[in-house]
Amino acid sequence: MAKKKQSGTGRRARRKAASKEAMKRTKKQVALGRKEARQRRIIMLSVAALVALILIIVAIAVIEELIIKPGQPVATVNGVSISTDDFQNQLTYKRYNLHLTERNLQRPSTRWIPPNRPVTF
Repeated sequence: MAKKKQSGTGRRARRKAASKEAMKRTKKQVALGRKEARQRRIIMLSVAALVALILIIVAIAVIEELIIKPGQPVATVNGVSISTDDFQNQLTYKRYNLHLTERNLQRPSTRWIPPNRPVTF
């Protein structure tokens, strides 16, 4: 089977059209086009570098807050260091326990006193 010939839509035809178009442009226009393309490339690279820098800073901050800080010791007692994470867990438990105790004390204590009996101390 013979190859079908393309009707001028191939790569060569596009190059010819582009080169004809380029010939129509003046040297000043060509130089200006190159300058604009260079400026666009510099701007795009600068924006990409800035985004990369921001992502690196955010990643370092997340690692610092979630991995490094919780493992650092808060205090050392008898040679045993207490990590920040352990201290925060203990503090959370104590606050929760204190809250429950306060709530239980604020409830009316009628269920502990038998009805129709005077309270004597």
